[in-house]
Amino acid sequence: MKVLYCFIIGLGLVIPDLSASVSQGKEVHARVCLACHPYVQNMAGKKTSQEWKRIFKYQDGTNELAKTHLAQEEAKKSWRYFTSEEYMQEMKHLRDLMLKYSSDRAGHNSCF
Repeated sequence: MKVLYCFIIGLGLVIPDLSASVSQGKEVHARVCLACHPYVQNMAGKKTSQEWKRIFKYQDGTNELAKTHLAQEEAKKSWRYFTSEEYMQEMKHLRDLMLKYSSDRAGHNSCF
């Protein structure tokens, strides 16, 4: 019984870290993206959820979001972030945020 109890507690501590979170995506957006992209709902609403999934799909050590920022001189301030381990850990939260406000999932009345 003690083993089961320890397993359940351990699982409870691990599972939240594995799942992505819209609220954490909002925090990342506020900290990293807000200077250049002040209106996440408008930006996210310009693409469908399938388009956002393609943009955030991790392949060959990066994804389309990072490639787009790294290819643009005006995004130079963000280059360090998009090449960091921090971005690799946080992109799942940004992905969930963009999916929540995507054009085909519109109609959310939640406050941002």
